[in-house]
Formats: sequence, structure tokens, C-alpha cells
Amino acid sequence: MPSPVPALRVMRGPGRPSAGVLRGGPAVVVAILVCGVLVYALFDLVRTGVRRRRAAAAHAAAAAAWAEELETLGPLLWTEADQEWLESRRISLPR
Repeated sequence: MPSPVPALRVMRGPGRPSAGVLRGGPAVVVAILVCGVLVYALFDLVRTGVRRRRAAAAHAAAAAAWAEELETLGPLLWTEADQEWLESRRISLPR
């Protein structure tokens, strides 16, 4: 029975594709696997880049917090009396 819609007609015969059959054999399977590996590699590169950026941001934030803490504690740990004592011994540190 012919199809009522001409575009849906299944063309059969030598050199014509049959309906629902993927032609190409093992080459098509290998191509699909290679494409899958390439897609995963691209995904992994993006994911690694995002992880590295987040780690760098966290490291920078930790370093900034440590620097701020040292600036807060610096005057408490090093007094003018300590500086005068060092200068009296002819030892000086840059301010």
C-alpha cells in the first residue's frame, strides 16, 4: 500500500537506504565512540578550568585574610621598644 504522504515513502532497492537501518557497519560505531570521547574530553577540560578558577579564588581570599590578620597583629607583636632595642644593638629592620 503506498504511503499517503510522498515524503514518507520508503525507497528500497539497490543503492537506496532501507527504513530504520544504520549503514556503515563498524566505522560508524567507531566514529560514534570517538565523538563521545572527544565530547567528554571537552567537558572535562571545562570542568577542570572551573575547578582551578574556584581554587585560585579561594587561595587569594585566604591569603588576603592572612595578610589582614598580620596587619592587625603587627603593631601588637612589634613595639617601638623592640625597635629601639634593635637600634641600640646596631641592628635595624626596614619599617
